[in-house]
Amino acid sequence: MHATLDRVVPPLAHPESVAAALEGIRCAVADATPTYLSVPVTSGPRFVDWLRRPDRPTRGTPDYSMRHEIEVVRPNIAAARDHARAARRRWGDSPLVNPAALNVPGWTQGDYLRLWLAFVETDAARIVAAPGWALSSGCVLEVAAALERRRQVHLLDGSALNAGPALDEIKSSIGILSGLSLDTRTFEVSALLLDNVFRTASA
Repeated sequence: MHATLDRVVPPLAHPESVAAALEGIRCAVADATPTYLSVPVTSGPRFVDWLRRPDRPTRGTPDYSMRHEIEVVRPNIAAARDHARAARRRWGDSPLVNPAALNVPGWTQGDYLRLWLAFVETDAARIVAAPGWALSSGCVLEVAAALERRRQVHLLDGSALNAGPALDEIKSSIGILSGLSLDTRTFEVSALLLDNVFRTASA
């Protein structure tokens, strides 16, 4: 992982099971050119809209966790299935990896992030950024990592996503999330990396 991103990604809590999962995914897509779907799961536009609701429960309470799961995570996973079907129609010659389909009891955010960042950086031939990617810290990290490694990054409609437009999207998200008093460090670090990628490409 690029040192810039490593600063904001939590450490592994379960390194052995994460390593086993990565090898299993690699085995499933062996000798192919896999497409990775970068999709919001715990955050994204649905989470932002949820935070703006006046009836949102207080962060840190059991009610908050329960309703976040029901009103944000589950709908995001359902949307990810729809996005995966659309991606398969467009890139049908490539096995598609949908990270929202993986749920390992006990895993932490760092476990998921480091698993998928490793796959994006070393195995995915193409990354498809699903709608709302720029409001998801995980997606932002994945897109930044992919572009830094010169991977193909596309939107769901098939258009290419390059460093300049991606950087603009992330900067816009920083403004939105700052207005909600949310931590934007992951977005800022990803923007810094993409700015370097954009400057290098433009030189």
